[in-house]
Amino acid sequence: MSLSHKDLLTLHDKAYNNGYDTRLKAADDMLFAWISQWDDTYLAESDLGYRGEFNILRKAMRQITTDLIANPIQVDFDPVDDTDDSAADIIDGMYRADMRNNSSQEAKKNANQEVITCGVAAWELRNEYKSNRNGDDKQVIRRYPLYEANNNVMWDANAKALDKSDADYVSCLVSYSEDGYKKLVKELTGEDIDGYDSSFAYPEMSYVFPWISETKKIFITRFFYREKKKIKFQVFANEFGQEKEIQESDFKDHEDELVDGGFNLISEKVITRYVVTKYIASGNKILEETIVPGEHIPVIPQYGERQFVEGEEHYEGIVRLAKDPQRLRNFQLSYLADIVSRSPREKPIFTQDQIGGF
Repeated sequence: MSLSHKDLLTLHDKAYNNGYDTRLKAADDMLFAWISQWDDTYLAESDLGYRGEFNILRKAMRQITTDLIANPIQVDFDPVDDTDDSAADIIDGMYRADMRNNSSQEAKKNANQEVITCGVAAWELRNEYKSNRNGDDKQVIRRYPLYEANNNVMWDANAKALDKSDADYVSCLVSYSEDGYKKLVKELTGEDIDGYDSSFAYPEMSYVFPWISETKKIFITRFFYREKKKIKFQVFANEFGQEKEIQESDFKDHEDELVDGGFNLISEKVITRYVVTKYIASGNKILEETIVPGEHIPVIPQYGERQFVEGEEHYEGIVRLAKDPQRLRNFQLSYLADIVSRSPREKPIFTQDQIGGF
């Protein structure tokens, strides 16, 4: 059963409200690490004339990034049951080859940086045709980064597993400029639009997420929804004993092939499996709906330090515990610089009557 736009907004709203406080803290970590170490509630009200950043945190982040580049995580496939060892070696090589393309490298780099900073990151797996040459139907798996996953990737509130394999849905927000949004709508629907979709909010009076900001960034969601379905398969065999198992809904695509090969229907069976649907939706409507290959949501999370406390998921990178020492360092050295910059200072002079009794 397909989701309606209203159902999609309801699920997104639930995912957004789940873990809001954790995302807020992690977002503050990102700002502290990459934008400014003074624009927070602790130091913003300081009356220092000089405010310097004596950043030792960035040095530590660069060191960890360098270590991850020098010692990358390696994936190693093991043969199962009677599988030949050489098959596992071939898959190892295919995986390494897939990781060498630019989008995969960017996804890995972005994920490592975000995990170090705020403790969470993510990327998306997509299947694409290897080339656009006529007759070439080979497909490959590509990894695409999901930037600022802490703020833009929101999971099913019931998901507890580290890899989110138990999630039934995830909402991935992607921002577009005005022209970029028009181009996206044209590609997905064939429509030329003049205006823009209204701000996204559900319920109607909700404050949870503005889909169109004041800077004219338009957000859409790549929403993945997983549900169990009963699927009917048909088993065909020819006179040589060769069998083919085809999903009933795909029978028309293979009918000529089965007739030419002399295949006859010998049995039918019904199995229960997950089906994943991808929706691309704006604030007003669903722009595209497609079935994703496989039974798993193709969004991969990555975590730094992660734990459940009183039923709530919490995560953090190296910034959280380093913020107070970094603030003290900035304040102390800025205070010393402030003294030096204002010296020599005028010394107060008092009469004997003014200090009498003291």
